[in-house]
Amino acid sequence: MKRGVTTILLFLSLILTLTIASAAPELILQNEAVQPGETILGKITLFSNEEFTAEISKDDIKFLEGRRQVSFEYDVAFDNNANYLYVYANREGNFTIKTNPILYRDKISKELKELTIEKQITIVESPIIYQEEINESGNLTTVNKSRTEILSIRPGFIFQPTTTKQESIVLKNLGDSQVNLTYTYGEEETELSLVPQETQEIFILPTGGLSFFNISTYKNFEVPIITPSLGENGTGVESKTSLRSKIPYLHVNLIVNQLQEEIIELLNFGDINITGISITSIPETGLTYNEGMDARSEQNLSIALLSEKPGFEEGNITASYFLGELEESITVPLFIYTFPENTTEEEMVVLEEECAFTGGILCAEKEVCDGEPTFASDGYCCIGTCVAFEIKEETSYGWLWGVVIFLVLGAVGYFAYKKFKKTVPKKPEEKLQESSKAYQKRISGGIVRS
Repeated sequence: MKRGVTTILLFLSLILTLTIASAAPELILQNEAVQPGETILGKITLFSNEEFTAEISKDDIKFLEGRRQVSFEYDVAFDNNANYLYVYANREGNFTIKTNPILYRDKISKELKELTIEKQITIVESPIIYQEEINESGNLTTVNKSRTEILSIRPGFIFQPTTTKQESIVLKNLGDSQVNLTYTYGEEETELSLVPQETQEIFILPTGGLSFFNISTYKNFEVPIITPSLGENGTGVESKTSLRSKIPYLHVNLIVNQLQEEIIELLNFGDINITGISITSIPETGLTYNEGMDARSEQNLSIALLSEKPGFEEGNITASYFLGELEESITVPLFIYTFPENTTEEEMVVLEEECAFTGGILCAEKEVCDGEPTFASDGYCCIGTCVAFEIKEETSYGWLWGVVIFLVLGAVGYFAYKKFKKTVPKKPEEKLQESSKAYQKRISGGIVRS
């Protein structure tokens, strides 16, 4: 009897332990199988009896390939005790999504807990195998063939403070066969077919709160459309910032000595006005913006960029501001790829491979490529030799003209001097001597001697 009671208690204890463990934050992906080019959609959630103590920011998430940290384009947003994440899967491989320690607590006991999330993802192409009959010399033969269906979705969510502005989602077929899909938002359902490399932009008007743009195709995708209610940022959750950038980072392709303007849309998600906005950038750029923003408003930050040498620069655009007496800030990572003069748009390509895999070497900040320059995933890559960069000054011939003028003036002076020497008036004694000689000559010539 005692053994039976003990067994039951152990079983109940195990169930309780599993329940507690499963209540921890977890990253759930909509699709575990991911192909290069697709958009990874996920959500970090808790059980209903627990809550996050702070939003998860982009700085809290990193990507690893083995032990090496790698970069992906991604973003994260918070709404109603859930953190939504999207990642653009731009290459194949085995990766780990890892977070910094996440703080959360029990809603009743207020017990504070901490957990680091690690999620393994494999990005690999998944071809669809099918059979096709072909006619060979009058004989029908069945052969196996393959095709790919890959749908890119950008962005992976929409986070919009108002329901008065139209937003868009861009769908692109990156596979080698036609993709047929049906998308739904609200009560509207639309069928769409995309041939390989075809792009379709779909405009929607957020309905408010949390809704989803649903796509049904070879997989199902649910794109979150988030419009926070006024005064709400979750349940007992500290919002890390009221000012946000519409884009997670700014990636710019420049050409040497060509001025280019970029726009970043800034959104005030807060209920109060923002004042004292001050924006700086590294590397230095030209910035134009307003120093204040009303609650639930937006403004465009204008950025003028110019580079004198080809290469890669990585920096940040930082905006500090005041909410009442509280000072806060946001940072937008900045990636600048400057291509040589006369580069065409088709040639402005950043490779997915690292420089070492292309047989090149990475040039330092103050170096340029003497050879074939390109951009790899890890920086400015050179198939050749990296040499020190020097700003070439325009060739000046002023010194040569100065020498010529000096020589001409010297020659003129010399000839003037010679002429002056020939026309100098003779001295009185020289004139007297010449007259005496002439007189003696006349006398000697006029006497006849016998």
